[in-house]
Amino acid sequence: MGSAESKSYEDKEEQYLQKLENEAIRNVLPRGLLDEKGNQLKYDLHYCLTRNDWWFTIGGVIAGSFLSWYYRRMQPIAAAAILAPGLDWAYSQTICSEYQEAYKNHKRKLLEEHKKSVEEIKLKVRQDFTFDSTNEISR
Repeated sequence: MGSAESKSYEDKEEQYLQKLENEAIRNVLPRGLLDEKGNQLKYDLHYCLTRNDWWFTIGGVIAGSFLSWYYRRMQPIAAAAILAPGLDWAYSQTICSEYQEAYKNHKRKLLEEHKKSVEEIKLKVRQDFTFDSTNEISR
């Protein structure tokens, strides 16, 4: 019975320390794990993607409408409606690949830096907070 009680005490202590670690980490890391440069790269990427995602849709509607009117059938406009969004996506991915690569590399670099700071924070919390025999936290 004594080992079960000490086990549950250790589990509660571990849970409490994990909560303290998570709170300390949450206070240190920036929201979304991005700094100013990361936010600017994200904005540039989204601007490029939205700027280049309508060419095939517009062309498909125009060409599909003309061909539907010319042949008196709905297949051309239906094909344009199905294919144009995929072509828009592929085109914008191709055009914006340099922005995607820059954003991905910057975010990877930030994550590596944050991993180091997270480990330091966890170690500091474990060193600073200990439990005594009366289940009181001491600092």
